[in-house]
Amino acid sequence: MNKRQFGARPTTDGTSFHLWAPAAKRVELLLHEPQAMQRGDEGWFSANIAGVKAGTRYKFRIDDEIDVPDPASAFQPEDVSGPSEVIDHASYPWRAGDWRGRPWEETVLIETHVGTFTPGGTYREMIEQLDHLATQLDDQTGAVLLAQEAFADTAAPQLMKRLREQPKWSDLPLLVATDGAIAALGVDGRRLRPNIVVAGVEGLAERGWPGRRIRIGDVVIVLEKLRGRCVMKTYDPDTQQQDLGILRHIVEEFGGSLALDCFVIRGGRLAMGDPVVLR
Repeated sequence: MNKRQFGARPTTDGTSFHLWAPAAKRVELLLHEPQAMQRGDEGWFSANIAGVKAGTRYKFRIDDEIDVPDPASAFQPEDVSGPSEVIDHASYPWRAGDWRGRPWEETVLIETHVGTFTPGGTYREMIEQLDHLATQLDDQTGAVLLAQEAFADTAAPQLMKRLREQPKWSDLPLLVATDGAIAALGVDGRRLRPNIVVAGVEGLAERGWPGRRIRIGDVVIVLEKLRGRCVMKTYDPDTQQQDLGILRHIVEEFGGSLALDCFVIRGGRLAMGDPVVLR
């Protein structure tokens, strides 16, 4: 991980706070009283506050105009608009000390909103749904594998997977990117974390696609909207080193949006090399 981590990190004598706000002129840390944060390079603001322990709640004040929770908050005890809470992750006694994870090439990552994924909005309820989620992923990770193969250095056996229909705001949306947009970005396209890459698209033609549909094999996908900027794009997919200049480049050159959020309305089979029909 890059040494400039987002959020609040407990230290030996207090807590270190970090916020990336490149457009801000002034940022204050709101505790029992406002604390001025120091501006560093590349838009970072930081403050090291002695005596602040886990459990302390805080917000950030931007240019004396708006108070916001920490975008890298580890806990929001009063919901998304309330104050953030300092969490000491190192205090948790891990019980699976021998677990070393799975090989990276076998990994499929999914971001799920715990508040909408379960009726009660708790991690405990989400744990009880993991078997169901794994079943859904088994049917829908074909698109993820297609994206991995599209960026492979060597030829791989042709993939064919089945996608299921999804409700509009499914917990398993897809991200569709084009080779034209990736070329315009000028970096490793895996930074976008696309599920499907459409080849043969010139420039930024995808910007005119929201609201339209594409058919790939038997699958029909609605192109909902352009994907907003995401901090995951700043991480190199091989080294995990962070480059915040990527976000700045996306904001300055692409208006902050690149690639498309989508959902499946007709399931079926798709394979590498299937023609893509834009409707």
